[in-house]
This record gives sequence, structure tokens and C-alpha cells, in this order.
Amino acid sequence: MIRFLFLSIFLSVASVAGLSAVEAQQMKTVFEGSDSYSGISKVTIIGKFCKVRIVPAEGNDVNVKSIIEAMEVHNDYRIVSETANNELTINVQVPQLDFASHAGEITISATPNLQIVIENTSGYVDMQQVVDANISASTTSGKILAKQSRGIITLQSKSGSIDATNLQGTIKLTSSSGNQYVNNLEGDITLDSPDGPIVAENIKGKLNISTIAGSQTLANIEGEVIQRCSTGAIKVSNSKITLTTQSLNGSVNLFGSTGVFNITTTKGLIAGSQVKLIGSSSFTTTEGKIKIKFDNKKEELTFALKSEKGPLIAMGTSKMKKLNTGTGAIVVTGYSTTGGQNYL
Repeated sequence: MIRFLFLSIFLSVASVAGLSAVEAQQMKTVFEGSDSYSGISKVTIIGKFCKVRIVPAEGNDVNVKSIIEAMEVHNDYRIVSETANNELTINVQVPQLDFASHAGEITISATPNLQIVIENTSGYVDMQQVVDANISASTTSGKILAKQSRGIITLQSKSGSIDATNLQGTIKLTSSSGNQYVNNLEGDITLDSPDGPIVAENIKGKLNISTIAGSQTLANIEGEVIQRCSTGAIKVSNSKITLTTQSLNGSVNLFGSTGVFNITTTKGLIAGSQVKLIGSSSFTTTEGKIKIKFDNKKEELTFALKSEKGPLIAMGTSKMKKLNTGTGAIVVTGYSTTGGQNYL
């Protein structure tokens, strides 16, 4: 009896699973369109759940291809396009009381200097090989992927991740909790993610980066970097930079980097190894410690160190409260309240 009951339950579950699989294969095309527009200077897309793809145009016209699929056929599934004053607006519409599964995709062929504004909720944004772009894309939970493009690019996602690779121009990425990964970017770059981690590699130009709890991991950076962080850890490696960092409780760790460094923390540790200074630099902390190993020759550096309570050590010389030593042209200024300072 028990075996029979177990078999009946198993067959019922399998039947339901089988129906779900069949239903998943029965998504129906409820809208499909293909249009071409000439003389368009701006496109606004209210994409909702639809994935929006931006590709380079092959001619002078803006081409739009779209499709919506759903489990249930309903006439209110549609994509409405309107033009006025050389501007194209594309709006995805769904039935007012719709609980069926649906998916969609809109593909835009972007002509040079075309301004594109995308507002999505769960829909992804995917842009690749767009030249002279002027693109602003925002999502709520959808991911954003941007590759091999140049221009003014502004990308924003609340919880979705942002992946930007091989971009040039004025680039601004903003997320709330979503991860940001950027690689091979060049230009004026702003990265902002309060709670999400940021990984930035192979960057040239000016980088302005800000997090609260999110960590910052930078590698192979060349140019000017301005950092702000609250509790997230900061790591900078193998870079040639002018670095200005402000952190509260987060640690700052430098490795294998050359440049000018001005770093301030409240409680966070400032640590470094294989660090080479090419100009006078400063390291300041209230309760955190400072420990840095320089690649400079001893005769290149002069140390001007102060601490209210922490010990001071510079190139083998140690004192309390105040330490001035060295004759080099590069001045290392260090200040701490309770944390010790150790420069090797």
C-alpha cells in the first residue's frame, strides 16, 4: 500500500513537471515587427521586460526589429512606435491584467551620433560595436552588457550587474547593489556602486570611483584615480597612477604600483608593497595603521611623520610622536593619531 501511494505521488509530480516542460515549449509569438526610419536623431525605448539590443547600422536608416512571445495569446501584447520632430519613441505594452509568462526582444541599428535612451525593468540591455554612441540605459533588475563601443555612454542598474569591455569616451556606470566589471576602458570614467563590488582592469584616463560597502579592486590602471569608500576594502595593483583616496573603515592595499599617492582613512589599514613613488605623497589615518614597503632607493626619499600615540619607523629609524629623516627630493608625509606607521 505504501509503495503504491509513493508511486502514485511520483507519477503525479512527474506529470505536472511534464506539463510544465510542454507549456514552456508552447510560447507563442504574440507580436512581431520590422520597421525602418530615416532622419531620426533620438530613440527612446520603454522596454519593460524586453531585452534591448543595440547594433551598428549598415546604412543611414534606423532599423527596428521586435518580437514578443507569451504563454497566452492576447491582442494587448504589442510594441507601439511613434515619431515626432525626428524622435522615435518605442513603448512595450502588455495586457492590464496579465499573469502569463512572456519574453521579448527589441533590436535597434544605431546610426552614428544617434541618441538612444533605454528604460527597462527586468529586461537586459546589450550594446556592441556602436561608434560615436550617445547612449543612456537604465534597468531595475536587468543586466547590462556593453562592448567595443565609443562615445558618451551612461549605464545604470539597481540590482542587475554591469559588464563593460573595450569602451572609449565619457563613460558613467551606476548601480545600487549590482556588481560592476569593467575592462579595457579609456577616457573619462565614473564608477558608482554603493553596495555592489567594482572590479576595474586595464583602464586609461581619469577614473572617479565611489562605493560605500562595496569593495574596489583595481588593476593595470594608468592615469588619475579619485576614490571614495566607507567600509569596503580597496585594492590597487600593477598601476601607474596619481591616486587620491578617502576611506572610513575600509582598508587600502597597494601592490606593485608606481605614482603619487594621497591616501586618507579613519580606521582603515593603509598597506603596500613594491610601491614606487615618483612624487611627494601623503598617508593619513586616525586609528588605522600604516605599513608600506617602497621600491625607491633610500636616498630618494625624505620622511616627515607625526603621530599622537603610535610608533614611527622609516627606513630603520624609529621615534615617537615626530620623525624627520632623509634628504631625498620625494617627501613622504605621514600622520596618525593612535595607529603606528612603518615605512620600509
